[in-house]
Amino acid sequence: MAQTFEERKAKKKAYMRTYQQENAEQLKLKKKARYLKHRLENPEKIRKQSREYYAETRTEYIRRRTERKRKKFKKLNEYKATLKCSMCGQSFPEHPSVIEFHHTGKDPKADTIGNIMGENPSSKRLQAELAKCIPYCANCHRRVHHLEEQKKKKDKVAK
Repeated sequence: MAQTFEERKAKKKAYMRTYQQENAEQLKLKKKARYLKHRLENPEKIRKQSREYYAETRTEYIRRRTERKRKKFKKLNEYKATLKCSMCGQSFPEHPSVIEFHHTGKDPKADTIGNIMGENPSSKRLQAELAKCIPYCANCHRRVHHLEEQKKKKDKVAK
């Protein structure tokens, strides 16, 4: 008995779905290779398209970027509002900007929290950097840095 067009179409669709599932990784690599080959063979065309696309979507791009930054800093300020100064013990839930992060000398600092927030950080990177820090209020943070500088000067004179 001959199959109808619809039956052949459905059978082919099922076969393709199975094939794609079984060979997903290989197909992904082939697609990426085609994409990279196209970019290497047509760099000027790609640059032109990128410039045109950015010119068309510039305001939307800037709006989305600004919104993402606001959300990130809002989350950071909400987190800071839950912290207390490690030196004096005061908390500043109404003014989270008073809390600052002091990097300890144990682990090398990858970057400042502000710089990480200005980029497009992953939350893992931010969490890793925050784990290296001690929260201080602005006054105590200045005191800590002053004491560190005094200690360095004394060590220099002692040598």
